[in-house]
Amino acid sequence: MSANDTSLGVNGNLRTFNKFIANLEIKANDVRINNWASLLNPIIKPHGLRVDGSADITLQIRGALVPPDQPQISLEARLKNAQTSSSQIPNPFTNIKGYLKYSDDSLLWENLEFKFNEDIYTSSGSLRQFASPIISIKLQTSDLYFFVNARSISDMYEISRVDLKSKLSALSGTGKISSDMTKPFLEINCKGEVTLSELRRIPFLKSPLEEWDIIGKADVEIYYSGMIKEPLDAKYSIKYRSPRTLIKNFRFNDLSIKIDQIARRENIFDASASFYDGKISAAGKLTTKDLHPLTIQLRATDVNLNTLKNDLPVKDSRIGGSFSADLYVEGPVQKSEKIAGQGKFSIINASFAKTNLLTGVLALVFTDYEEIVFTDAR
Repeated sequence: MSANDTSLGVNGNLRTFNKFIANLEIKANDVRINNWASLLNPIIKPHGLRVDGSADITLQIRGALVPPDQPQISLEARLKNAQTSSSQIPNPFTNIKGYLKYSDDSLLWENLEFKFNEDIYTSSGSLRQFASPIISIKLQTSDLYFFVNARSISDMYEISRVDLKSKLSALSGTGKISSDMTKPFLEINCKGEVTLSELRRIPFLKSPLEEWDIIGKADVEIYYSGMIKEPLDAKYSIKYRSPRTLIKNFRFNDLSIKIDQIARRENIFDASASFYDGKISAAGKLTTKDLHPLTIQLRATDVNLNTLKNDLPVKDSRIGGSFSADLYVEGPVQKSEKIAGQGKFSIINASFAKTNLLTGVLALVFTDYEEIVFTDAR
């Protein structure tokens, strides 16, 4: 028996007393998926999908075929070198192979392997209750693992659990995401441990992490609520706590950072750390519109210059003392020449050979300044 250029093997029986009662098993090997694409159109056309490849298929039909009764239908497919593409996704999924099973309003897949953007992925999961889906997905590569469990409620997917793991980092959380992907809304609350070197693969973090040579490992908590494509208009909170972080080779111990976007494009931040036997802190506000106006209060208490000098760009064994400062700075970030500030410094038991030491220390923080004036020294 054949259909659509496909050889079919049929086993079972069909009884015709009052109703057609089926007990059939239909098998086919090396089925060209494209030959049966018309049957899949209700699923694939709304998403602009194109599917091709081959599969070994087993179809089972059991029960009455005459309405109002409905037969039980199950379909098992083992995909072999399939591929799919979509008008909504720039690159295709290729080399798809693995096991799929459809039965009783559910879809199950196991060890489904595919290639996307030159990376090989493996996935297992299930989709149940098509009218109000419950989704469980596990996805992994050689160095990344992702798991999500979610349920469709109204126009949202309620995420009961989401895990993201790499070789050195792990995040877990809960949240919700809109089912309308044309205007995707996301609310997520997660926490875990992050190694900063791994974040360099994220495009918008790569440049600042490399420019400032930031290295460390931290416990983080992240809350986000807003449109995925408009993060500057969303509400979010980020907490970062690290026993040790290096920035430009300077050591920040017990570093704590909290950033909140409390209103559209308005960020408040607070940071503190142990710094070379002393303490430092920074608190302020940054607005990410217009010229990005910034206000910031900086404090340093009892920073030991005898140990700090070892990590300064200019080595001088004669530098020493205990350094404290209180600074206030404000101005537009995008016009740094207009940034102004004032403050006071003190150095106890100081010793240094060069009179421009303080100017040099400030230049490490303010790389573009017009003038720094000292009014008193004792």
